[in-house]
Amino acid sequence: MTQLPTRILAAIDYDEASRHALQASAELADALGASLDVLYVWAAPFATSPITAPEATLGHNLFAMVREQSAEQMQRFIAPITAAYGELPVQWFIESGQPVQRIVEHAEQRGCDWIALGTHGRTGPSRWLLGSVAQQVLRHAPCSVLIVPPPTDAHAASTGAASSKA
Repeated sequence: MTQLPTRILAAIDYDEASRHALQASAELADALGASLDVLYVWAAPFATSPITAPEATLGHNLFAMVREQSAEQMQRFIAPITAAYGELPVQWFIESGQPVQRIVEHAEQRGCDWIALGTHGRTGPSRWLLGSVAQQVLRHAPCSVLIVPPPTDAHAASTGAASSKA
């Protein structure tokens, strides 16, 4: 018999697909009495030539600035969840690196029972060319993975969310 999860990891990237997955993760965690980890992984940009920084950033640590801004963005992103599920234990994390690797490592290190990710629902060449973080996490995850599809127009209308379809 499969044991119910006690810790769910919601991997996000601040888009509507991950907002939808975060909502589903919070609903599940709340219903099951599990805790919720929210993880954002950012990849440092790669430049083949020197980058000229704006004068306002000179003398500042770029990585510290990115982490600070990302922490503010994370707090705004999860605010509706923490407001709606006040008793739900939520911890958020911001890490840098390759997203698939960091998501899998986080799940292993924190003992997550489930990983939840949003998907854009791409098919065909665009999925093949762009790759799929969800697909790679599914292949390498140490636990069960919940892939949350994009909301349908009917679901978006009922929740007040913006539709991602044109």
